[in-house]
Amino acid sequence: MRTRTLTRAFAVAAALVVVAGTAAGAAGPASALSATGTSGGPETRTAVAGSYPPAARPPTSAQTAAATQCMDRVVYTIDASAIAPKLPTVCIAVGGVLRIAGLGPGGLSAVIPSGKADCFYGGGVTTCRLIETGTVRFRITNSQETREQTVVVAARATQPRLPSACINAEMVIRDAADTGMGWNAICVHLGIMVRFTGLGSAGFSVNPSDAVECWDDADGRYCSANRPATVRFTVTRPGVANSVLTVVYVA
Repeated sequence: MRTRTLTRAFAVAAALVVVAGTAAGAAGPASALSATGTSGGPETRTAVAGSYPPAARPPTSAQTAAATQCMDRVVYTIDASAIAPKLPTVCIAVGGVLRIAGLGPGGLSAVIPSGKADCFYGGGVTTCRLIETGTVRFRITNSQETREQTVVVAARATQPRLPSACINAEMVIRDAADTGMGWNAICVHLGIMVRFTGLGSAGFSVNPSDAVECWDDADGRYCSANRPATVRFTVTRPGVANSVLTVVYVA
C-alpha cells in the first residue's frame, strides 16, 4: 500500500513538472525590440564619440517598459536648455531623427554606441539620424548639468503612422565631386533611386553589396535597394577623405 502511495505521489510531481515546463516553453523568452531622412543642408558636421564599459548603466526595467511603444520614423525634438531631472526613454523606428535644440557646439559629447546614429550640428541644433537598430544613449551637456537621452531604435513602429522623417521624393542626387561638407545620413523608401554624379575615376563601393543594385548611365550611377537595410555608399579619391553616404532604406 505504501509503495503505491509513493508511486502515485512521484507520478503527480512529475506531471506538475511537465506542465510547468510546457507553460514556460509556450510563454517563451521575453520579447525584445529588434536591434537593426532628409539630410540637412550646409550645416557643420561635428564628430561625436565616447563609450562606457559594456556593462555600465544598463537600461532599467522601467526604461525598457516605457520604450515598448515605438513611434514611427518621426523627428523627435528635445530642448537641451530646459532643466529636467531625467529624460524619458523613447522608442523610434529606424530612419527617424532625434533633434536636440538649444545645444551649443560640442554639447552632444557622446553617442553610445557611435555607429547607430549619424549626427551633425548647425544653428544651435544637433540632428541625429537613427541608422541602425538597438539602444542608443546620447550624452547631452549644457551649462547646468549632463544628462542622457536613451533611444530604442526599432525595426518598425507599433504606434499609428505619423509624418515621416524620410525623404518623400522620386530620386536623391549626390555630387561625388563635392568633397567639401560631406554627406549626412538619409532615410528613403524602397523604390526611390539614389543617383551619384561626378564620379569620374573615383572608387565606389557599397556595403552590404547584396542589398542594392547599381548601374551606370550617361548622367551618373543609379542605385536601387531590393530590401530594407542600412547601406553605406563610399566614394574614394586619392588625396582626399572618403565621402560616405549612409542610406536607411525602409518599406
